[in-house]
Amino acid sequence: MSSNPINIKKVAEMAGVSVASVSRTINGKDGVGEATRQKVLETCKKLNYNPSMTARKLSSGKDASVAILLSNNDSQLSPYVTLIYKHLLGELQKRGLVPEIVQQEDIQSIPNIAASCVVIGATQNDARVPILREMQIPYVTIGKQNEGWWVAPDEFMGIRQITLDLINQGKKRIGFVVAEDIDDVSHNTRYQGYVNALQSTGLPQRSIVFEGRHFQGMHACSHFYRHPELLTELDALVCNTDEIALGVLEVIRHKEIQVPQDIAITGFDDLPVVANELTTIRQDLEHIASKTVELLDQARVGETPYSVISQVEVIRRKTS
Repeated sequence: MSSNPINIKKVAEMAGVSVASVSRTINGKDGVGEATRQKVLETCKKLNYNPSMTARKLSSGKDASVAILLSNNDSQLSPYVTLIYKHLLGELQKRGLVPEIVQQEDIQSIPNIAASCVVIGATQNDARVPILREMQIPYVTIGKQNEGWWVAPDEFMGIRQITLDLINQGKKRIGFVVAEDIDDVSHNTRYQGYVNALQSTGLPQRSIVFEGRHFQGMHACSHFYRHPELLTELDALVCNTDEIALGVLEVIRHKEIQVPQDIAITGFDDLPVVANELTTIRQDLEHIASKTVELLDQARVGETPYSVISQVEVIRRKTS
């Protein structure tokens, strides 16, 4: 076994530069001349020294980077984003690609940092899509679109089925709960599934749109604390996400309301651990991530776009 392992100090010695220059280069920081940067990268390659994904990115430039573009309602700390990112990361690493999380307000920065993009939580008529097209960035959306490359869970049928289940249980005053977004709620595929189920049975529709984009569970909790009458006016709530459903359930915990007898609650995502008592819809995130990156490979080389629908499963638990 070598007594002189490869590390930053060894790279600096072999390249004839300072340790600080090596550190700045592999961490993508300024303050290193191009000639020094190239010398460090060439030395890393010769020594087969690749301390992080950052070094891989620097070796290939922005072509090795894929922007993971969040929506206004997403936080990289949210449970769903954490889960889908984990699956995307695995698929991208297989291809030597590096993900870069980008907030929606920073979309214009993508051409400077990445050669392609995965759009998280896309809705129909999503405002991010035409911007990416204008910038000529190859992209795949996770969420149904009218055209282009996209992969989506079968949100429409999943929500339609879970709503019909509530109707079959005798629920007649069913609301749909969603966080406010730039797009009108009517563009939300999950909402469309809810509407379709109610229309097929002649029951009235009611959408409950609350303010608060990041940390939706917290904002949903606040909204229902301020509007407790919703919990008696309605006998079921179809929530756009598990996070929202869990926020509503937190309010109900402090009231003399029985779930699901007085009001049933459903979610979407089947978040591990936190949603283990919630009636919800399970997505196959492994399949979604695999197909997304597969389509991205084809989008990057300009092939003809197509879409993939990923099947979902209604998981019936204690809340309905």
